[in-house]
Amino acid sequence: MILKMNTKLIVIGLLLALFSLAHADDVNKHKKKLAVEKVKDGLSVMVLGSGAPAATPVGRASAGYMIFVDRVPMILMDAGGGVYQRIADSGMNISPLDTVLFSHLHVDHAGDIDPIVKAMFFHNRLAGFPRDPDQVMHFIGPDKAPDFAPPPALRFKTTTDFINAHFDEVDGVEAYLHDFAHVIGGIPLNYDVTSVEHDNSLGVRTIYNNNGVVIKAIGVPHGPAPSLAFRIEYNGKSIAYSGDTTSKSANGNMIEISRNADLLIYDTAILDGTGAPFSMLHTTPTRMGEVARDANVKHLVLSHITPITENSLEAVEESIEETGFKGKISKAKDLKVYNLH
Repeated sequence: MILKMNTKLIVIGLLLALFSLAHADDVNKHKKKLAVEKVKDGLSVMVLGSGAPAATPVGRASAGYMIFVDRVPMILMDAGGGVYQRIADSGMNISPLDTVLFSHLHVDHAGDIDPIVKAMFFHNRLAGFPRDPDQVMHFIGPDKAPDFAPPPALRFKTTTDFINAHFDEVDGVEAYLHDFAHVIGGIPLNYDVTSVEHDNSLGVRTIYNNNGVVIKAIGVPHGPAPSLAFRIEYNGKSIAYSGDTTSKSANGNMIEISRNADLLIYDTAILDGTGAPFSMLHTTPTRMGEVARDANVKHLVLSHITPITENSLEAVEESIEETGFKGKISKAKDLKVYNLH
């Protein structure tokens, strides 16, 4: 009887010890430093989605990157599926968000824009209404394909049509947000849209210049989808972003937009031996290395990682280095922060 009682006490003691350890782990998780706390002054970028359309157990969100200017989240580059969740995980407050850039309008780059805009008004309320009621949210992305382009190129709307279809006060599918914004956020939903001509021959153009922040764009090839690559400059530092592209252009467009960039985030969806159709949409590691080398990029970040490249990133890196690129190479992961202070 005593032995049975002692055995029970030992079991109960072990269970209590395990519970205490689990509780301690839970507490430690909450004490873990949030991604937003790693952002420093100057120009920074947080990876919100380093993955692609395929949902895999690795758990990468689709494409999305937040640009911080002196610790303020100001520019969102792409808003693919899962980016909303990463914003939540990061601990950031997006009430100051000024600009959303769409490299193109594939759903893995634009699918989360509605919940993100809605969250901004909740964040504004939580932040004590810091957003100026007259502040305008700027949406910028590619124009439509030229009229002579054959289908399926003509199936892509302009960014203006895309955003108005979501947020127009009368006809938008999210028109209610105009009322919601006043009630929940205490501010109106003010926005404008710029559809940038994506003709690959037009070169690098400045599409935004305000308070020392400069955004530039250039058209890049991505199959039938009108697409742009971007460059953000602030205080002598620069971040370039390829979006999705084959990077094969007679004008060397990715080289031009990436020239002397401190950081280049690149489409890493395929391998050198990957065939069609993916080879007609994305950049091979060898071409990526050539661009980074010829543009004199300081730091190359491999992102938009797919099941094709997920387990071959070391080989991708080797192919890049074989081109003669001497800069730093990093493999992106969600919530990773790169500070250019």
